[in-house]
Amino acid sequence: MTYVYFWCYHFLLYFSSLVIDIMCILGMLGIILMIIENELTFSHISNHETIASWSIKIVISLSTLILIGFVIEYHRLDICLYAVNNSIEDFRVAITYQKIFFTVLEIIVCAVHPMPRAFPGHSNTLSEDTSPNDSTITPYRLSYASVDVALGLPMFLRLYLIWRVIMFHSPLFRNTSSRSVGYLNKVSIDYFFLIKAYLQQWPTRCLTIFCITVFLIGSWSLRACSYSSTDEHLTMQNAMWLFVITFTTVGYGDFTPSTYCGRTIAAMIALVGVLSTALLISVLAQKLVMDRWEKYVHNFVLDIELSKNRKIQAANVIKFVLKRW
Repeated sequence: MTYVYFWCYHFLLYFSSLVIDIMCILGMLGIILMIIENELTFSHISNHETIASWSIKIVISLSTLILIGFVIEYHRLDICLYAVNNSIEDFRVAITYQKIFFTVLEIIVCAVHPMPRAFPGHSNTLSEDTSPNDSTITPYRLSYASVDVALGLPMFLRLYLIWRVIMFHSPLFRNTSSRSVGYLNKVSIDYFFLIKAYLQQWPTRCLTIFCITVFLIGSWSLRACSYSSTDEHLTMQNAMWLFVITFTTVGYGDFTPSTYCGRTIAAMIALVGVLSTALLISVLAQKLVMDRWEKYVHNFVLDIELSKNRKIQAANVIKFVLKRW
């Protein structure tokens, strides 16, 4: 019985890891193709959809359908793995309303993507809004972002798949003894436990990777949200500068978001900047605190200096008494 349990557990764990790796590859492929498709749209003179961008959207849609299928398969394996860990004969007992809710939520998150519309035709007519003699355009007016940008930005939520891959390949999660100790102490080895463990073990590395990732995603999001077929487009360098002054809550005002989408992204960047600053201060405070042996050496040096001062003061007292005598 123990051998069968061991075999079933490692079989399900292996296939779950394989499914998660494929999900991560499909999710990252969709994000990269989404960025390429939007950059092709940004570089196009008119606001019409090109054949290249339409073809990329077809590939994104196909990868999204495959990703949704693997999401359903992952949750099926996760339910079976839960049934094996808890010695449940019928896996349908593990299907709860909470599990159904999170499964549907994950499917919705992975399903959002810029969908292909009508096949682009060859049209040489430009939009009336692209006329260079139009004097009614104001540089500070607010407008709405395009549909492709609005459907493309939520695709960055697929980055949670990277953390799921890290969790399933972590020795803390795969080690049977650590999971057994966790069950005995009622400690669930999940996402939050691994976040705390990695922040405790490598705080500087984790914060650096987090800040760089947020910097790249936030900068491109500001650039994408500021896109307009009539106004001058925000370059990536200016978007990075806008991210920095927003992230640090400085806000010089030389660059401002021109759309409601840009303002929303800027507000989110400011909130993340405040939280990251608080985490950075806590990490620096932890790094500046001396450990046990450093405190021992420091106290030893202070004791030596204190004993020297006592001897000097005692000698001065003796000298003063001899002089008075």
